[in-house]
Amino acid sequence: MTAKPKTILYYTVLSIITFTLIIFATACAADCTNPGSTDSVDLDPYPEESVSTDSDYQDNSTTGQPSDNPDHHENSGSPAEPEPVPKLPYIGIYSGPGSWDTNVDAFGRFFDFYGYEWAAFDNNDALSPDFLANFDLLWFPGGGSADYKYNIQDHSAIRSFVENGGMLAGTCAGAYYAAGIMNWFGDEFEYPLGLFKGKAVGPLSGLVGWGEITAIILNEDLEFNSNFSSSVNMYYFDGPYFLPDQPDSVIVLASYEVNEQPAVIAGSYGHGKYLLYGPHPELGGYNETTYDYNINGEQGALWPWLHQSLLWFSKL
Repeated sequence: MTAKPKTILYYTVLSIITFTLIIFATACAADCTNPGSTDSVDLDPYPEESVSTDSDYQDNSTTGQPSDNPDHHENSGSPAEPEPVPKLPYIGIYSGPGSWDTNVDAFGRFFDFYGYEWAAFDNNDALSPDFLANFDLLWFPGGGSADYKYNIQDHSAIRSFVENGGMLAGTCAGAYYAAGIMNWFGDEFEYPLGLFKGKAVGPLSGLVGWGEITAIILNEDLEFNSNFSSSVNMYYFDGPYFLPDQPDSVIVLASYEVNEQPAVIAGSYGHGKYLLYGPHPELGGYNETTYDYNINGEQGALWPWLHQSLLWFSKL
């Protein structure tokens, strides 16, 4: 029997459609299983990976970068405590009769460099308890301790400042001034401030000359000293070493290598405290021919150690 033309046409079209569907289905299957295909289209306008969760934030301990989520802290339900910023004392530096201008200038630059607020005061200001109460710490620089003794007409305001909780620092002449007794070439002189109960003895003539560099041994029992070499050099300008009446009444920060005596000490007086330096860590580059000094923290000055000792003292 011969097929009718309409029947032949019907089966021909059906075959073509079936074949086309098979090809299309095969192509779709290949496209959907090929992760590298660039022809596929993601119809989801909010793909799962764009939704933020805590698991999306990196662990700061491994990346070194801060987390974008301020509330995310590894293994903690509360924000981490920030490192405390040390409060720097407001310093008053004596610039009246007897003070050494170069030394005052060096300390001013040191204070500015490390961000200390400071102001100068003179022998008249030193008589006013209300004026001194503006400061956290009084600093007496190098110069002439006898001038401090006789030009400051009344030392009671300074003594009361420390006794009531204030701080006092003295360098060289300022350290002699703070002692009960100054021993100068074997002669002893009583001093009226008397914060340090003992003798400030100097100079180190025959061992270290004026303007020379001397080796200083740091007390390794104090943690801040571990940031420095055990032995450092400092300029010396006839400052004292210290002989306390009671050895356990002071903390020795550093000692002279030449005689193994205390070169820098700290102690308490009433509710306050004092810090006394025999050598000059703030000065560098002394030239004995021109009498020039480096007052910018260079050429042998030890500003980093001076700063660390002052921070340690402030928290003592």
